[in-house]
Amino acid sequence: IAADRKAGLFVAVLGFSEVVELGTGNWLVSYLRGAHGMGADESAQFLSLFFVAFTIGRLIGGYLMERLGYVRGMRWFIVLTVVLYASAMAMGLSGAWLISAAGFFISILFPTVMAIIMKEYPASTSSVMGFIITASGGVNMVFNWVIGQTSDLLGVTAGFGSLILYALLVIGFLALLDRRLVFNKGR
Repeated sequence: IAADRKAGLFVAVLGFSEVVELGTGNWLVSYLRGAHGMGADESAQFLSLFFVAFTIGRLIGGYLMERLGYVRGMRWFIVLTVVLYASAMAMGLSGAWLISAAGFFISILFPTVMAIIMKEYPASTSSVMGFIITASGGVNMVFNWVIGQTSDLLGVTAGFGSLILYALLVIGFLALLDRRLVFNKGR
């Protein structure tokens, strides 16, 4: 499985999706407090709102992906995530709610990748999925550490802002993966 380039692209898409998802959970409060001086209670509320939007997205996102198409839907959702994060960073403190709203769009990335894997590897779904989930967890672990190091060296705004770069990587790797997918070529 490790030699399969398509599986490697799945790892990159899922891994950097996890970096954006879990990186927000790990670093949002630090960003709001460190860059904007927001209090602990208020910054925790924005994180809670992120997870409320995330939960709503998980609930109805599958329906939206079925209507939009898996890859097209993921593309739109990650682009909207980039737009929301970049707008929030540009607006400063008044844009914090945009990060919370982005939870809706981030939520469906992981389940949609799982659905694509099931369609793309019908004979060996469990083995491939196990490999991809494990390797993408490694990507997430390393790059969340990088976010922490970036925050230490360049400040919390640069660290949290790097999530935009990782979301852009999802877009790039998703485009490369889409060229190799077999299940959706007939549509």
